Amino acid sequence: MEHLGTDETMPLILDDVTVQCDATRKEAMLSLLHDISRQRQVVLFSQEASVRDWAATHLDAADSDSLISLAVMA
Repeated sequence: MEHLGTDETMPLILDDVTVQCDATRKEAMLSLLHDISRQRQVVLFSQEASVRDWAATHLDAADSDSLISLAVMA
């Protein structure tokens, strides 16, 4: 299902989808999701520092990318 309602494209919301990936697959998955984000909103939740680091390196606010880091709970 691509659309919600009339002509709105549904966002893609994912939670820890890279947790079972090795480093090579994780890089490929994140690159693919970044490509997809050019056509639809992608929201990715992750607890992995490597995912945060990838996002900090590859995302660009000028291209409507955002990285939001939540505070670590003790």
